[in-house]
Amino acid sequence: MQKYLLISLCTLLLSGCASQPKQVIASRPLVENVLPSDFQVIPQKYWSVLASKEEKEIEHNNATVRLGRSFISGLGNSCRLLHIKDVATKTEQNRVACYDKEQASWYLTPAIIDKDETEVFSQ
Repeated sequence: MQKYLLISLCTLLLSGCASQPKQVIASRPLVENVLPSDFQVIPQKYWSVLASKEEKEIEHNNATVRLGRSFISGLGNSCRLLHIKDVATKTEQNRVACYDKEQASWYLTPAIIDKDETEVFSQ
């Protein structure tokens, strides 16, 4: 009796391992290819300048933008450091511009705050 029980149990166990798992097909994508609302798209006329490795200055709306070094972000996007100096208010800020491959556009990243709650990169 135990012999038949053992054979039956092994057969059930092996048949469970041999069957394919159910294939699930999602009705919508897990991640939408949309930039978050706090990201600001950079005008297209500056995209070629941002894509080049050259460090230079450009003028935009009473501001001087100095393009810094380029780097690859943790998400694998091409990014550039930007140092923005407003001519009218004499204020300066550091920002980061990144290229989103899926949206095929350059955008300004949102503000980054350090551990002391002071703005390092502000809008």
